[in-house]
Amino acid sequence: MRAVYVSVFFCIAAMGFGQFAIGQTTQSQPTAKNAAHQTAPSAHDFAVRTNRSFSISPNGKKLAYLSGEWATAKVYVIDLETDATLEVSAGAADITPRYVTWANDEFILVTLQFPLRLGNGSSRNNPVYGMERIKAYSTIARTSKVLMPHPHLELNTGLSVEYSDFGGTSIVMGGMIPVQGRGGRGTRLGEDESKNWRAVLYTTDLRTGRGNELDRGTYMTESWVFDASGNVRMRKDVDYALKIASFWIKDGRNWRKLLEYTDVTNTPFQIDGLLDDNTALVLDYDGNKRVAKKLNLTTGALTPAYSDDTRSISAVRADPFTKVPIALFYEGLTLQIRWLDPELARLQDTLNRAFPNKHVYLASWSRDKKRIIVGVESASHQYQSYLFDTTSMEAQLLSELEPSFEGFVFPAKELLKFNARDGLEIPVFVTKPTNAGTRRMPTIIMPHGGPESQDDAGFDYIAQFLATRGYLVIQPQFRGSTGNGLAFANAGRGEWGGKMQNDVSESLKWAVDQGWADSSRVCIVGASYGGYAALAGATMTPELYACAISFAGVSDLALMRMRLEQMQGRSSGTVSYWHEHTGLTRFDTARIRAISPVHLAANVRAPILLMHGKDDSVVPFEQSRTMANALRAAGKTYQFIELEGEDHHLSKQETRERFLVEMERFLAPILRPEQ
Repeated sequence: MRAVYVSVFFCIAAMGFGQFAIGQTTQSQPTAKNAAHQTAPSAHDFAVRTNRSFSISPNGKKLAYLSGEWATAKVYVIDLETDATLEVSAGAADITPRYVTWANDEFILVTLQFPLRLGNGSSRNNPVYGMERIKAYSTIARTSKVLMPHPHLELNTGLSVEYSDFGGTSIVMGGMIPVQGRGGRGTRLGEDESKNWRAVLYTTDLRTGRGNELDRGTYMTESWVFDASGNVRMRKDVDYALKIASFWIKDGRNWRKLLEYTDVTNTPFQIDGLLDDNTALVLDYDGNKRVAKKLNLTTGALTPAYSDDTRSISAVRADPFTKVPIALFYEGLTLQIRWLDPELARLQDTLNRAFPNKHVYLASWSRDKKRIIVGVESASHQYQSYLFDTTSMEAQLLSELEPSFEGFVFPAKELLKFNARDGLEIPVFVTKPTNAGTRRMPTIIMPHGGPESQDDAGFDYIAQFLATRGYLVIQPQFRGSTGNGLAFANAGRGEWGGKMQNDVSESLKWAVDQGWADSSRVCIVGASYGGYAALAGATMTPELYACAISFAGVSDLALMRMRLEQMQGRSSGTVSYWHEHTGLTRFDTARIRAISPVHLAANVRAPILLMHGKDDSVVPFEQSRTMANALRAAGKTYQFIELEGEDHHLSKQETRERFLVEMERFLAPILRPEQ
């Protein structure tokens, strides 16, 4: 099993669940004292994506995982009893596999993603859609089929697996199909409003890829709820234009509205599985917190289920086999989980003690919970996967690190806080170079994307790459970020270029006040919304920064909204969210120009590096091209690097490496990290 099992990292003595002893690792660990003399891993090593998406079969006898990218991507299936290895080609030049899961003990499902440019492919202004397809592969017959249960679903950007009982040869898939016009002619992708589409469920045969319609919702349907037998029990509809959320119950062949909420900004609650035949577990807001409640499916009454005095529940995990909720995840910038299943709770505690000071994730398990895929990482240790056997109490390493990562002591990453100018407390991650000492350091301010997202306490390859090059990395969790409560997240709405940007600026002032940052050697770096924040920093507060780097950043808010309407439809949730979060309408011309970096290029004082994937389906490539044109017209210093065949997520190893190399090359002569 050399293809998978690299080494045994530890052995837990079979002395009863929760009692264990850890063997010594074979790698000698350098001390902090000599860490400064280590050679930092190369950009290539940081860019390498190791084997990933490990998944155990329901019967626990086989292991599947992805390796490689795009044309080199393969799925490997290991028979854990015979060590036999099955290799399946999974990608192509323009197709990358994202995930691999098991539909049952025979079939694996591979989620594939590829770009689609509508209209004349040579036109650079045509929008790019990120298309997804799911391929089913039989590990017995060695045959595969792309699952396409309805011909009109070929127009849809994505299909999702909604239900699998892990037993039969069919699954339930969901997607959107166009409403049929006269003569059976449907609406084509991107041709009309989102309301011309309808959510549909199909029972899909894994052998043929075809399906039969199981049920249907409306263009507003966002999610479905199934019982353990595969019966559709509930659905959730949201009308973003009218701000109405409704929850429906299946009564026989008909749907009955159970609850309705009006004037919805935050969806009232989400349904996270059935506790019994007449009770669902839902997440609902209680002031600034999310709590778990029981929903009576007959009366619609809500009663308390799980809550915490200080923590907000961010998500509920259901058992893949029984569909019953088994875990609560709490909101925060570090992993916090409460298992409702006692057996998994004991296992989590055991593994937490086996991997001290690391974040441990139970990623996948067999039906009998005898074999479990475990993920382990920390702020200074890259994510690795293990196969844990609860009978032998042994864990086997599945994904090895790059040789240069083995034994390398990465810089520490701290979670701290500072007060913004209006007194709001802002969390911030700080990563200092190992050899920082007491000197003031060249500094990278690195706001995250989203913006309604967050950084976390895990390994960040970009932050670590920069820190190993001698830069202090500041990652502010500005208002509008998740992980700090509902009120904190909502505080970012309408604050593009406003208080959210002020928080980013304040993080620099705070780092300077701490005696860490050299105010004359600061660059602001970001991707997606972070790229917008970088360009906003360079144009709205140009006195603060010696340079700026934007990867796939938004520069023209009016153009961005127009493209979203073109791609998603004016009635779509995406467009409604964009309107609510920016606080702008298409008619707010003066305000849009005041916070769009493309209209503020004349203010730029420092060099700017722009990078963007030409197949980006999230932030159109034209956002960076338009910014480059504005900088050129204003006579400013800039570089614009176009990444052929790359998407919004730096999915290709070669472009991840180029991104790091170009960033280091751009930063070094400006920030002079060697001084």
